Amino acid sequence: MASERDMLDLLVERYTALRRGTTADRWIRAEHVKQNLDYSDGQRIADFIAVDKYMSTLAMHGQEVKVSRADWLTELRDPAKAEAIKRYMHHWHLVVPDADIVKPGELPNGWGLMAISAGKLRIKHRAPRLDPEPAPLDFTVSLMSASRYRSSHREHRYRTRLWRAW
Repeated sequence: MASERDMLDLLVERYTALRRGTTADRWIRAEHVKQNLDYSDGQRIADFIAVDKYMSTLAMHGQEVKVSRADWLTELRDPAKAEAIKRYMHHWHLVVPDADIVKPGELPNGWGLMAISAGKLRIKHRAPRLDPEPAPLDFTVSLMSASRYRSSHREHRYRTRLWRAW
């Protein structure tokens, strides 16, 4: 069974679009993005956010990673948890190692579904384009911080490996 780290690595791979021989990338990625800058317990956290920088598709894509059926059922019992950050996203996906974790009719309205297929994350149910609320400054700073500090080291290793393969 895949771990959360495995799933996050697959999300980095999915949301990386480097121009060959450069470090220019279509996406900005961040892991474990807090709802705001408050450090109290009960803080809502998005597992992964990818920001599409292309002007024609400019959008924020949020992902909630669940690695087991029990993990998913816990999420379903508290719909406000995801909504705390989903409301700022243009797209919201549940990301699971196996699509069978989600039973028919369980996927909340406005959610998409991604699952592993042939070693990559594939869309099983496309997330609709949402009409998000403007993101408050503390969430934007939290996203920037997560992108810079939590994700940059891992991404540097991934980009270096990809760049050397060219």
